[in-house]
Amino acid sequence: MLVSPQANVYTLALCVRPQGGINLEVEVSFFMDFPKCQKCAVGDLVPLSDFGSQGAPIHYKAWVCTTPDCGFNIKIRNGDVYQNEPISNGMTQSPRFR
Repeated sequence: MLVSPQANVYTLALCVRPQGGINLEVEVSFFMDFPKCQKCAVGDLVPLSDFGSQGAPIHYKAWVCTTPDCGFNIKIRNGDVYQNEPISNGMTQSPRFR
């Protein structure tokens, strides 16, 4: 997701390839009014979702500030709430093959 210069307007760029078809590039802009970060008061807190160990979706598992230097985050793990845990770059993880 890319944040545009306009406040609260987010752009999501997708590349979709229908089965047996050609690649289609789609760009969608949408307006969302997220809560302001209480730590830096500059960024917005955006929700992140994940999947549980059995594959069920877990919506709003974490809220993270959009300002990279801030790093404020709130995460839910096993019913407990954690605040300001270290954030790592997901690019360093190896993909899981199923």
